[in-house]
Amino acid sequence: MCVRGRSLIFSPTHLAIVVTGSLLCPDAGRAQPVASAADPPAGDPPRAASRDAPGDEPILLPAPRPVGEPTAADVAGAPVPGQESGRLDRVDGGDGAPRLIGRGFLLLPRLAVQAALAPIRAGVWANERYRLRDRAREAMFNEAGTMGLYPTVGYLSGYGVTVGARFVHRDLLGARERVAVSAMTGGRLRQAFGASLRTGDRLGERVQLELKGEYDRRGRERFYGIGNGDEAMAPLAPIDALTDPTAVEARYDQQLLRASAIAEVRIARDLRLLGSGALTDLAIDRGAGGASIDEIYQVDSLIGRRGVRHAYSELELRWDGRRGGSPWGPRPIYTGGSFAGLYGGRVHRLDGGADFWRYGVEAQHFLRLGRGLRVLAARAHVEAVSGARDEVPFFELPQLGGAKLLRGYATERFRDRIAAVGSLDYAWELSRLFSARLFTDAGRVYASADELALAGLRLGYGLGIDAHTKTSFWLRTSLASSIDGGVFLSLAFESVFDVDRRVEKR
Repeated sequence: MCVRGRSLIFSPTHLAIVVTGSLLCPDAGRAQPVASAADPPAGDPPRAASRDAPGDEPILLPAPRPVGEPTAADVAGAPVPGQESGRLDRVDGGDGAPRLIGRGFLLLPRLAVQAALAPIRAGVWANERYRLRDRAREAMFNEAGTMGLYPTVGYLSGYGVTVGARFVHRDLLGARERVAVSAMTGGRLRQAFGASLRTGDRLGERVQLELKGEYDRRGRERFYGIGNGDEAMAPLAPIDALTDPTAVEARYDQQLLRASAIAEVRIARDLRLLGSGALTDLAIDRGAGGASIDEIYQVDSLIGRRGVRHAYSELELRWDGRRGGSPWGPRPIYTGGSFAGLYGGRVHRLDGGADFWRYGVEAQHFLRLGRGLRVLAARAHVEAVSGARDEVPFFELPQLGGAKLLRGYATERFRDRIAAVGSLDYAWELSRLFSARLFTDAGRVYASADELALAGLRLGYGLGIDAHTKTSFWLRTSLASSIDGGVFLSLAFESVFDVDRRVEKR
């Protein structure tokens, strides 16, 4: 019996058989024929023998190289290991002179933006570091989060700071009934008190009723005349606002008492019908902190100069399909969908004045531009009254200017029988609690439908910061200007896209 020692060595690139001689085999070390590569394998692996090799020395025969495997010639000139980039485009060799010059010009604007956003960044850091929001909520609300008392603050250019407090209970009788009581003051120029009750689910899931009472005194309301006129210096003689479009800033004082009721019926998922009514008693007096309205305008020609008492009733049909773009994103910030509202209401004068209609339309659309919170929002607002200038109280005329409609102009800067405005907002996320927006508004007022045209449009623009949680809206600030100059800062606790109820207007 002959025992031959042999071993098989295999690798992905070479196949070799090592044959060694054995003392137990008489033919050990004898040369064997070399197998041809064309011979098919049969039985044991093919043997390898040497040509003119010593008897006991192994001979390695490499297998043929697989087709398509690269060789040294194929990778000649390739980067050495550690210097691979994987890029096919031309690598940027550094900043050139034009880019450096451009950065130099943008340095000051960049520093200005960083300085303006520094308090916001500090607030974000402090909230994340010390859990300020959670601690404030724990201090001001009960454990269930249904009842709480918290402070409020507001600011509007020209009107100053207002501070106050608000008490709210969101589940008064166990069916999500909501009661709220608020008080606010801005010194002798502003006092406001209000209380409201909302039925929640008490009347079912489709019907809600809200009752509200309020007192509001404002001592520095502004009046710039009627029409789309440019602001001018005070004239030598009083202005007839009904016929002269000259705009001169004047002040007046108003005191409002109102009781209102609003019923909302959900017809479908996004379709709702609102019916509202209000009783209003509004008194007007000389203003403080500037030229009084009596000094600038012919007050005898102004309707409602001494105040009004009236009842208002309205119906509105709303389609609200606005949605958040992600279940993980903040729900108060809309990232898709549309809103459309059409309304009409009747003002019934209780003091012998002429009745008139108020009607209008509001449309909004939100378009998500990319991942995360990157949203373009478009808005259009049109409002009109049926009465003539000598029939409608001047403070009931449709108005533009302020923190929502035609931002970049003073509050109630323009007023007439028709007001139309359109806006574009681009919003993006700053952090989990803050988002920023750039905006521009364009619009104007008209004396009648025959005058509707694009000529004479007013344009405002600015930057805003919104603070919010995942479920609720906190705070809105904006810094705005316009093509006519001026800078206006505002601070409010509602989104700019919240649609005001006419029954709650002053």
